[in-house]
Amino acid sequence: MFRGVKEALAADFTDEGVSRLLNMLEPDETATIPMAEARGEAHTWGRISRTYVRFTLDRLIPPALQDRFISEADRLTPDNPTDVRSVAAPHVGPLHRPEVVRIFNELLTHRPHG
Repeated sequence: MFRGVKEALAADFTDEGVSRLLNMLEPDETATIPMAEARGEAHTWGRISRTYVRFTLDRLIPPALQDRFISEADRLTPDNPTDVRSVAAPHVGPLHRPEVVRIFNELLTHRPHG
């Protein structure tokens, strides 16, 4: 079971790193169950440019599902397409990767704020 969780969540972590990660996670049950509708609407969402960093090695949210998120957002706001950046990384732990740091730095320094 541990190997399956490691592969799905943080394949490039050491076993010790995965164990530490698992100890930080919440139990199976959520603390609260949202009761309000939480869908984005074209007139209120999508006015600000957005970037989706797509993790191609993610086995928890597979690339096909990530692509669906992106296409649904683009269908909702066709005049504001998603800037998609793909990185060969698993679901957890990609922030230390130089390519992810470069993407975040570029977004921070080259995007209009507001």
